[in-house]
Amino acid sequence: MYYALAVVLVLILDQWLKYWVTINIVLNTGSRELIPGIVSLVNIHNSGAAFGILDSGDWRWAFVAIAVVFTAFAVYALKKGLIQHAIGRWAMVGVLAGAIGNCIDRVLFGYVVDMFKLEFMNYAIFNVADMFISCCGVLFCLYIIFSGSGKKAEAAEAEASGAHSRRKAKSARGAAAKARPRGGESAAEREERPAPARFERAKDDARTYTPRKAGEAAAERSEAPRKAPARPASAAQAAAGTRSEAASRPAPQAPAQADPFAEWEKAAASAPPAEKKPAGSQKKDGEEFSLEDILAEFGSK
Repeated sequence: MYYALAVVLVLILDQWLKYWVTINIVLNTGSRELIPGIVSLVNIHNSGAAFGILDSGDWRWAFVAIAVVFTAFAVYALKKGLIQHAIGRWAMVGVLAGAIGNCIDRVLFGYVVDMFKLEFMNYAIFNVADMFISCCGVLFCLYIIFSGSGKKAEAAEAEASGAHSRRKAKSARGAAAKARPRGGESAAEREERPAPARFERAKDDARTYTPRKAGEAAAERSEAPRKAPARPASAAQAAAGTRSEAASRPAPQAPAQADPFAEWEKAAASAPPAEKKPAGSQKKDGEEFSLEDILAEFGSK
């Protein structure tokens, strides 16, 4: 944006001064002193390059083509940032403004109006566009020369610093390899290694721990009932305890055997008592005894 504004301002100044000289000063003969004895204003038509070089009229379109090519290159270089330093960029902008100013005159009129004449140099007659082309062109050439040498110096310095840093890193790796024990890691690596999570939890607990007053812990221990820790039993004691428990348990009862006469005895006990017969009444020979008689006989006995 600033570069375009600078080009526009230079073009306005150049075209306005050419127009003023054309109206107020007679062509080729008129003259007005600007700085007495040093610079005067004249009106000269120049169909060549700056300071009247190649003033034959055959180079008109060649100069126009050169101006167009340079303008395209300058715009591309400024847009892409090919020129890094501000001095180089502003120098190119000045050359661009002067080239466009003279190109306008050559395309419209076929010549360029020159107005500044140095009194101590009769052949040196130029205009505003010529001043920007000459001064900014020299500045741009100096920038290219010194920036190229500066880049070479920076590259050499960067290469030297890179080699030094590589040697330093190599020596540091060698020292670390010597200090490292076989099959393990060095003390520096152990210090740099992050601590496990359990250590972090321990640190958190330590940070959240609130110390108690002296005597509180002792009072709590004295109030709490003390229980002697149970001594673990040996194998022999465990075996003896197992045998005593087995002896204290009652022995299982054997299953009762069935009595074949229990039903008879139960029936006899539940039967009504039989009437006693007189002893003299015995069965005669040939008489039959019933089951009731037999049971009664046994019951009486």
